[in-house]
Amino acid sequence: MSLLMDRLKLWKGKELVVVMSDERAYRGVLVDFDDQTLLLKGVVESTSANAHGWEEPTVSTGIIRKVITYQGIFSHEEKDAEIVRFKDVLIQVPHVIRVWEWGDGNLDKPQYLEIEKSKSRPGAPRTTPNRDF
Repeated sequence: MSLLMDRLKLWKGKELVVVMSDERAYRGVLVDFDDQTLLLKGVVESTSANAHGWEEPTVSTGIIRKVITYQGIFSHEEKDAEIVRFKDVLIQVPHVIRVWEWGDGNLDKPQYLEIEKSKSRPGAPRTTPNRDF
């Protein structure tokens, strides 16, 4: 059994972050796994281009229609399309580049940072470089 499989056995039932080779990240509770697939439930998704944080993964059920005219090709989605939110996701292990447990128990403050209380927003952490000179 591989190191990944040993670690996943310990993390079963815990919330994980799984980063994919296409820079998408999924956060959810590990339900089950084998050497090729991870099953997460209660999934939220993020990308490196997403400044808004974690969001529910969605997909449109509409069909994209393409219309060719003399001015060019135009595409539009059917008006009766619905947005579907996914809660569970199967992830193929070969496309995973990082996995870690989500939670306070897996956090450590870098030594070169100091966390200060912000005066503008009570309780908000602010990071500043730690200078020893």
